[in-house]
Amino acid sequence: MRCLSVIKRVSLIVAHVLYSSVVVLLNTPLCYTQELTATRLHLSGSAWDGSTGTLIYTDEVIPFVLATSSTIPQPIRFLVGANASVRAVEIGGDGSTWIRGSLSVGELTGAAPGEMVRVGTLQPTGGKGVVVDMSGTTSTTGIHITNTGLTGGNDAAMLITSSANGNGTGIRIGGPTGSSRPTLGTGVDITGGTGIRYNALNAMDGTGVDVGGTTPPWRGVDATAAGPDHIGVLGRGNTIGTGVIGLSQSSSYTTVPSAPGVGVLGRSASNSNASSDTTCGVRGISLRGGTGGTRTIAIGVHGMAQSLASAHSGYSIGVMGTSESAPIGQGFPIGGLFAGHAQGLALAALGADVFLGSDDLYRPPQVPLSVFSQNSRSLVHLFSSQHSGIPALVNPMTVTIPTGTVAADLHINEVPIVRVITGVSGADVTGLDGGRTGRVVTIFNLGERMGIHNEGYDSAANNRILTPGGVVLQVPANGAVTLWYDGADQRWRVLSTSR
Repeated sequence: MRCLSVIKRVSLIVAHVLYSSVVVLLNTPLCYTQELTATRLHLSGSAWDGSTGTLIYTDEVIPFVLATSSTIPQPIRFLVGANASVRAVEIGGDGSTWIRGSLSVGELTGAAPGEMVRVGTLQPTGGKGVVVDMSGTTSTTGIHITNTGLTGGNDAAMLITSSANGNGTGIRIGGPTGSSRPTLGTGVDITGGTGIRYNALNAMDGTGVDVGGTTPPWRGVDATAAGPDHIGVLGRGNTIGTGVIGLSQSSSYTTVPSAPGVGVLGRSASNSNASSDTTCGVRGISLRGGTGGTRTIAIGVHGMAQSLASAHSGYSIGVMGTSESAPIGQGFPIGGLFAGHAQGLALAALGADVFLGSDDLYRPPQVPLSVFSQNSRSLVHLFSSQHSGIPALVNPMTVTIPTGTVAADLHINEVPIVRVITGVSGADVTGLDGGRTGRVVTIFNLGERMGIHNEGYDSAANNRILTPGGVVLQVPANGAVTLWYDGADQRWRVLSTSR
């Protein structure tokens, strides 16, 4: 049939003659109808090239509508392939759309083999590939990827790559800095397997997880582990790295401390001008409730060091506490502080000796000066003490007083024993320096005679000695006198003497 003029209505009645169908051939580009009814619409001729060729179109200012008007919902199918044998697209009677092959969105965009959907290059600014609006939803899911299976490497449910290294963001929940932030209850919810695995592009490059920004969250990371041998947070570091670093510091401290070979490093740093505040690097608290029992144990901090090398001569230190205060006099450094209930023990040392400092000559072999360089003559303050075994007084000091002379202010170090060599004619002592409240010192006479004078005027007032009866106390050869310093009277007093 050839259309030479505008036809208001053309009805082609399908005639079945010998199981044949009527075929309508439209060879003329211009054929105008108000209604066309046929079992087939066959367009022949050359393909449309933009100006000529075979085309079904409208040049009226109306939408072009392709529809089914059956009273029963019917689909619209697009068939391709040899003899129209492949159903490529189908729009169902309910408006749903089914696509057989891959889908390409964007100008001159072609999906690669194996791709189901490809979105072409977006606008340089403001472009969005896929937008899902979940306004007003309560229990719906924006994007749901199912049946991921055993994926790994590049085979993943979601893979983000780039042809060049850049500073972009793979996944952002909420807008960038300065725009609206989400008010989500949970940003990322992961169940099973490995939650997040991060590998740096290069060594010393990138941050695995960065939580917080201009408005930090209440909790940066909240990990819950329930059950035997479960671990809330596991930080691994090699021998030149650090497993976990915990920082609590003011903004003036921007660097992260380097501590190679450290499992957990806690640092608290403050530049506060407050006269009363507390900073704590690591704090351990152990609380036990319920009825408890005599076999229950609560430990705040448990430090254990093991050396399992087959051959070694090193040290294993469970807990080491050091403190510094600079400039000197502006603070009071305490290396370790242990406080306990009045009926308990503030410190218990089990299985080894306790070293509280002395002259280098009397250092135990476990604390050599070459390793622990600090020289400490520790002063131990005790309210009362109980001991069993054999007490030992070490660090004696030997002083030689020229024979026949008077030692006005005999200098003694921080020692409990003083050995005095007096010579043949002996010597006299009128005072000792180094006195402080409660100090006790024993003086041995290794010479012929040693006289201890009462209130010797040759000595400074706070170095003088008070003897029994106010007389000169004669200490015989190889004898001894024990003196105690009375802080109230600022004098040395005689506790005992040899007869």
